[in-house]
Amino acid sequence: QGDHIMKKLRIIICTPDMNRPVARKCIDQIKATDLSDAELVIVDNAYDRNFSHPAVMNRFLNQGDDLPVIFVDDDVVIDDKDWLSALLKTSEACAASIVGCVHTFGSGEVNHTGILAYKDATSELMREPLSSEKFVYVPGVSSAVVLIRDPRELSFDTMFKKYQHDIDICMQAWAQDKKVVCCTELKVVHIQAEYMSSHPGFRDILDQDSRYFQTKWGEYARQALYNIPELRDFAEMACQRNWERYYNQATRVSSEDPEKAAEMLREIIRECPYQWRAGSAYYHLYRIEKNRSHLKNCVRLHPYHMKARSLLRDA
Repeated sequence: QGDHIMKKLRIIICTPDMNRPVARKCIDQIKATDLSDAELVIVDNAYDRNFSHPAVMNRFLNQGDDLPVIFVDDDVVIDDKDWLSALLKTSEACAASIVGCVHTFGSGEVNHTGILAYKDATSELMREPLSSEKFVYVPGVSSAVVLIRDPRELSFDTMFKKYQHDIDICMQAWAQDKKVVCCTELKVVHIQAEYMSSHPGFRDILDQDSRYFQTKWGEYARQALYNIPELRDFAEMACQRNWERYYNQATRVSSEDPEKAAEMLREIIRECPYQWRAGSAYYHLYRIEKNRSHLKNCVRLHPYHMKARSLLRDA
């Protein structure tokens, strides 16, 4: 690693087990890039029931120096050999304090490009292409790959347990007249669903963290955020319904009240402007009604939906 005083930035990979295959691939890919200007730190995050993601990350924002910090989750695979340069050049080009990038699934389908804070301070990962520009100002970015240029001036709020700390630190930046951008030239693979599928209780933690974010930033999101010139293009979108939240509600009640869930899912299919979300709604409608045509409609609207494709293939 060398003496960090001679380095220009610090890369932090947090992992509960550096030997699990996904973490090993993440680490190996990063080591395969030019790290001559970087201090690489691999951190055992001591994952247990008291685990606090923002607390672990804050330790490395408070190192007593001005080195920019790049955080990388261990379920991210970065194939781009120039990824460090892309993040740093983007930060310099638009004087951004926080820089994220485009996340994809292994299939190549876009996972997310940023985070939208609605005017009611709920939030949603944005999956629609942003633009053809090299960078786009966005309300927030994911902490799974994020450059924080001003580690002395920003910090993660440890009142969050695991989620929303990334959109929170982006709100801090905008509130301090700093800028947050997505580097659209950099694309990484984010195997996001692994944690969610193996920890059924994640939704309770997400709900708790989301409520705190709403309490903390509700007035700012409603009154000030979209008056910022760089974010005005998102103002209309931020006034619309949070379809991700409504979709999650529908899937949650499906086992307790299938009739209500089916009604909500049909509303998503009729009114949601995002085809991939409507396609996913068809999949959950299939799980309730067992109508094979719902699977066909799912794949028609959401060609990357692997579960629906597999069920159609095996039928």
